[in-house]
Amino acid sequence: MAATVPFNGLTDSTSKLIKEVAASSSATVSFVNGSSDVVFDGTFDAYEVLYINVHPATNDSQFGFKVTTDGTNFGVATTGTFNYDFNNEAGSSAATWANVADYDIAQGTGLINIAHSIGNGADECCSGRLIFYAPASTTFAKMYNYFTTGYHASDIAENYNGGGYVNTTSAVTGLQFAFSSGNIDAGTFKLIGHRT
Repeated sequence: MAATVPFNGLTDSTSKLIKEVAASSSATVSFVNGSSDVVFDGTFDAYEVLYINVHPATNDSQFGFKVTTDGTNFGVATTGTFNYDFNNEAGSSAATWANVADYDIAQGTGLINIAHSIGNGADECCSGRLIFYAPASTTFAKMYNYFTTGYHASDIAENYNGGGYVNTTSAVTGLQFAFSSGNIDAGTFKLIGHRT
């Protein structure tokens, strides 16, 4: 029986672990409706992906995702924002919460960054959550938001937060995670469905 997990403290939600994937030198990690026991349709109101200790093979790489409406072609036009704050290990360089325009996306079809410049040192990685709302809707654009914590390649603790919309009224049928360069050396990905 699949485990249940809480959804942002809502006590009236029903949540289900749908699929867990352990990446190991993987170019991408994908969750596509109807493939490998994945459900990503109107069954749940929202889907959450927990990504845990995601480690890049290539140093100083951006981590992100893409979406598909047909299960094959990942790269649907998306608009979103990217914000962060940071502090280095020496405590000598810090920034308050701010928008990073270089990582915003405006009708882009490439990787939607949810963490940047992750190091590939033995102890470096990123972890967080992406929440994707009502992917099966054929009326509205598809909303998402995320929160990620990462170990920057320059020994900096960073928090990333943002969100946006996938600009299609077609049903979104899957998500694909990757680094901007190189493989996902290691990491655990958990797809969870939530009914609210």
